[in-house]
Amino acid sequence: MQGGAMGRLKGGVGSALIGGGFPALFGAGGISSAFGAIAGGAGGALAPGGGFAASIFATAIAAQIEKTREFNKSIEDLNRSIAATGGQSRFTAGQVNEFAESMRMTKEEAENFIYKCLVDNESKKIQKKINSIGYMRYTAY
Repeated sequence: MQGGAMGRLKGGVGSALIGGGFPALFGAGGISSAFGAIAGGAGGALAPGGGFAASIFATAIAAQIEKTREFNKSIEDLNRSIAATGGQSRFTAGQVNEFAESMRMTKEEAENFIYKCLVDNESKKIQKKINSIGYMRYTAY
């Protein structure tokens, strides 16, 4: 690779294409691809091999952002389902996480548990268990 500004530009462009392309190729979301491309381009322009390292780091951060956004969306879906059944409960992601930790389950299992209890009305026993724990009062926020 030639040196100077042209070499840095080529390195940055190549790293941006790779940094943005691989997350898209393997099914990561748009945020991961965008973060990977931006960080890959910047890292590739600054140092040889820097684009790869920067794009890996940025893609990892973006994956966590996407997981958090997806979880928050599922909590909103849960709240809409509760409201559709006439319930007035509203839950936050923090409350679901706290409940999951107290029950030693994943946050996805806790969300499913709450859904079955409040929306499906699967079991009054489950509802009594939640009430007895003392977490998540059933009041509108």
